[in-house]
Amino acid sequence: MTRFVRRIRDETGSASVAFLLVFPPALLGLLVAIISAAMYYYGGSAAITIAQTGATAAAAEHGSTAACREASEDLARRVTSAIHDVQVRCTRSATTVTVTVTGTPLSLITGFAPTVTHTANVEVERLTGP
Repeated sequence: MTRFVRRIRDETGSASVAFLLVFPPALLGLLVAIISAAMYYYGGSAAITIAQTGATAAAAEHGSTAACREASEDLARRVTSAIHDVQVRCTRSATTVTVTVTGTPLSLITGFAPTVTHTANVEVERLTGP
């Protein structure tokens, strides 16, 4: 009888069971968080590239906000793997072009849709004499 009681009170192996119940979900959660952060960064990089492309097109000597919008939207259509629902706002003054791009990067978590916004400022090209 004492051998049976000792066997019931023995907790050998309980740490292994606790480890198996806690470690895999925690590891999976960490993996999802890392991949989500990488996708957010990738979407932000795409937004920066779209903004810079539009600003460069509008800052050319005979550039316009229409050229900015066209260049930005063309690139946005090509990088839908990184960012979607892209909105582009171009403004051009006599000296500078400002392009603001807002979009939603891809997400692994359903219902979680962070927004990325980036702005690019470029000086307008002007001919100057010697």
